[in-house]
Amino acid sequence: MGRAPASEPLTCPACGAEPAAPALEWARGMRVHRCSGCALLFARPLPAAAELEAFYQGFLYRPPAPTKLPALIEERRRELMALFGLSGEPRENAGRRYLDHGGGTGVAYAAARALGLDSWFAEMDRQAIAFVREAFGLEPSHLVESIAEQRGRFDYVFSDNVVEHVPDPVALIRELVQSLAPGGVLVIKTPFAAATDTYFYPRVWSSYVKKVAAHNGWGRAAHMLLREPVWACDPPRHLYSFTPASLGHMARQAGIEPGHYQVETYQLPLLKNTFTERVRQPRRSLLGKLRRAALLPILPAELASKAVQHVSRQRGWLSPGGLVLRVRRDAATAEASLNRAAR
Repeated sequence: MGRAPASEPLTCPACGAEPAAPALEWARGMRVHRCSGCALLFARPLPAAAELEAFYQGFLYRPPAPTKLPALIEERRRELMALFGLSGEPRENAGRRYLDHGGGTGVAYAAARALGLDSWFAEMDRQAIAFVREAFGLEPSHLVESIAEQRGRFDYVFSDNVVEHVPDPVALIRELVQSLAPGGVLVIKTPFAAATDTYFYPRVWSSYVKKVAAHNGWGRAAHMLLREPVWACDPPRHLYSFTPASLGHMARQAGIEPGHYQVETYQLPLLKNTFTERVRQPRRSLLGKLRRAALLPILPAELASKAVQHVSRQRGWLSPGGLVLRVRRDAATAEASLNRAAR
């Protein structure tokens, strides 16, 4: 996909409203805009397809340490059970097809296999695919290269933090729904646009501050991020960042009728991406132990901030960390609307 001409009138790709002025400048002339209607954050102009392909080769390839894999797989196993209503007994899930779409290094794929599902895998990063083959025994026959060719095939499709990366989220949602068998369930997870909860994760927001400052200067970066945070929209990586309203608009554009999908919210674990989490991890080397000791003085302040975060969440003062779009393909009306949308 080429870039849109600079003179092309900008309207929100979700709800069609006129967007506010560009919020921030990013690499190679890309800007983040906020819709005045549904509050979608979106980048324009979009990167070319070849640029995105090159950008992602190896970019997200961070293989988990072998010692951490069992705990990560168990965490994902429990998440899949909750998201899809699966039994923890593998024989009760036997014969059902599961697709891990944009599965990275395959932890969710491995968790689905542990649950007894016939697990398939889709990923554009060739290094990640090689890792999943070696670590989890992914067979070439279970590697999905084109989701558009998988119509009506899967009982469960899980797409975690992918929809915000693609130039056309509507087309992706439509293709994922069409890959479901009758009665199948799709779960899409994505970050919440400008989540105020992010302020309590300095390891996360500091990386965004550095990226913003690189293209806008430190003064403007600080001003913009305090006045109008744009977490989770940083082209060419994340091209969109959704709100419940904007994600619902895109689901309807994909041909899913109201009543056949739900948009839900979720919170990140309090200690995820924190210094406390790093201290709790076992360290075997002398250097690792010294690094852990250096973090100890930070922990009282961090734990105090986590207490404030917890209270703020309970009182509804913070926006959620992420969104879940859940679709069940089980109605003739939904099938007909998807076919109309595809035409």
